[in-house]
Amino acid sequence: MIKNIKYQFYCVLFLLFIPMLKGNALEFNQVYSEELSFNENKALIYQELKSNINTPYDTIRKYIDKLPTESKAHYYLQLGKINYTNLKNDSIAKATILLSLDEFEKLKQLHGIADCYFYLGKIEGKNNNSQTFIKNIKKAIDCYAKIENFNAYCISNMTIANYLSKLNNSALANTYYQNAIDNIDKMSNTQFKQAVLLNTANHQYKYKNYDTALQLYQQLLNESTGNNLKRLSIVYNNIGGIYITQREWHKARIYLSKALKFKEEIEDTETIPNTIQNLFITSLSLNNLVDAKYYFNRFNDLNNKQRLPTSLILDFNYNAIKYYALCNNPKELHIHLKHHTDLKDSLSNAAFSDKLIEMQKSFELKEKDREIALLEKEDALKQARIKSKNIIIIAVSIIATLLLVLGYVLLRQRRELIQSKKRLIRQKDDITGMNEQLRVSNLAKDRILAVIGHDLRGPVGGLKELIELYMDLPEFEEDDIDNLLVAARESSTSTYHLLENLLSWANSQRGDIEFKPQAAPLAPLIIHSVQLLDKSINTRGVKFSYDIPESLVVQVDINMLRTIIRNLVSNAIKYSKEGSEVKIMAYAKANIAHLCICDNGSGMTGEETQSVFTKKETYFIGSEYSAKGTGLGLILCQEFVERHGGRIWIESEQGMGTKVCFTLPNSTQLVEELTLEEAYR
Repeated sequence: MIKNIKYQFYCVLFLLFIPMLKGNALEFNQVYSEELSFNENKALIYQELKSNINTPYDTIRKYIDKLPTESKAHYYLQLGKINYTNLKNDSIAKATILLSLDEFEKLKQLHGIADCYFYLGKIEGKNNNSQTFIKNIKKAIDCYAKIENFNAYCISNMTIANYLSKLNNSALANTYYQNAIDNIDKMSNTQFKQAVLLNTANHQYKYKNYDTALQLYQQLLNESTGNNLKRLSIVYNNIGGIYITQREWHKARIYLSKALKFKEEIEDTETIPNTIQNLFITSLSLNNLVDAKYYFNRFNDLNNKQRLPTSLILDFNYNAIKYYALCNNPKELHIHLKHHTDLKDSLSNAAFSDKLIEMQKSFELKEKDREIALLEKEDALKQARIKSKNIIIIAVSIIATLLLVLGYVLLRQRRELIQSKKRLIRQKDDITGMNEQLRVSNLAKDRILAVIGHDLRGPVGGLKELIELYMDLPEFEEDDIDNLLVAARESSTSTYHLLENLLSWANSQRGDIEFKPQAAPLAPLIIHSVQLLDKSINTRGVKFSYDIPESLVVQVDINMLRTIIRNLVSNAIKYSKEGSEVKIMAYAKANIAHLCICDNGSGMTGEETQSVFTKKETYFIGSEYSAKGTGLGLILCQEFVERHGGRIWIESEQGMGTKVCFTLPNSTQLVEELTLEEAYR
């Protein structure tokens, strides 16, 4: 032991003596430049320090301490990184990075602060300090987010996620993997992007989320440039494994063959046996004994050349049993079955021994935890003594807090005043909007009253003239009386329909019409409604034809549908020529019933067809007015159709007639006889 101490002492003296041979002080090129970016300075300083990796730490520290603050911060960070990654000296690395963090915080340099927290987190993670690891990496993530360094942001999220995945905390790991995936398109570094995809996919593969893993692996293949054969071999191997679990043997064989090819190119002897094992399983599942024999021999050759894991050999023997069964070789089958059983028993014994060792380690860890707990209690007592000396500092902090609270209250009151002002402005805008709506509503009311008065005056005036004519003339022939009665009926029916439309429209505007959809056969509803109109207003000898499937059933409010049919057929009769035909058609398409009413009247212009349903109330509020009608019936039809979730439109050409179509929801329910009777009421 004394010899070892002497040897170490001489080594230290030798290392301290090397700089003296080179000169009295260590010389650096001082590559840091304010004109370069943070990453450029980082790379140059790292290479400079790495070239002096054999120089004693204290010698480099003395040199760095003399540098300006910004240079000092960069050099400390890279020195700590080298001690962590190259020299594997975690304690020195942590102390040096803390010095760098202090300098970067003085400069308020978020790039440097973020890198410091990242490497401090990795050091804590390496030493299994979970809470400190996550705390530091999260601080790094926050800094990277502020400076929009999405390469480092995603890598940091992936680092936490990988750590949590190893701890089998799948749910929390998924959160950080998702953060990285959500920002992956913002990453500029292709290698980092592929690393995020690969690690996330491997995590999903580990926890058997195969669909998600497969999607990420395919995305990684699309992103891959094909240069990283190691990464490609992993991706193809895992995709093949997924397809094995999904029993898609042909796809599994394709991807596993590619994985084996890449592994052989990079001479990945450690994982080649696993891939050959999977290809052997795939060949057996496809009953391809030729390929199965090839992979069987290759696995045995590898097992003879290198000592393969016992668990892998156990799985291979199990599959070999199936292979000999397919080959109809009972002798070899029994040999491998016995070998498989013996190997399985030996593994069970080994597992029991491992469990005892783990229990012993667990006991030792608990003892260490108790020692740590005692040390923590001692530290807590020391902290309590320190707190007693900080009363003045606490008092100052309280005063500062009170000032901050007062400032916050004043700021909050100011914000509330601003919010109140905004609310008043919004209320003013709302009132202005309501006033405009009220003005339009009043204008609509005045206009429609004028329109209704115009339309009522014609029929009522006609009735008055007919009555006066009947009273003034002393004698009437029977034909004259019939003509007078027909004219009176037409005039009164027109008036009745106008009043009924007006009442329905008024109730619709107030929301008093109750919407009660039910399944009903369409054909009897339409035919019955048309027959009533035919008897009451069809004075021109207009004929009706129907093309409606008897099996067509719709989900409608029957009263609303009757109102729609009455108005549309009335318009068709009104504008049809004497003795012409009005055709009513219906058909079902994709659970939607389409209805069309066609006449051979004078037709409409394109501008008229577009304005009928787009203007709604303004259709009869406008300055122009046609004596042929108010347009209220069509507006009512549109509202009722839209109430059913359908739409209504017009197809027309001047001189060619008009076709009015609308849609209604189809019904899949069976209609009973009671429903058919209700259709004829």
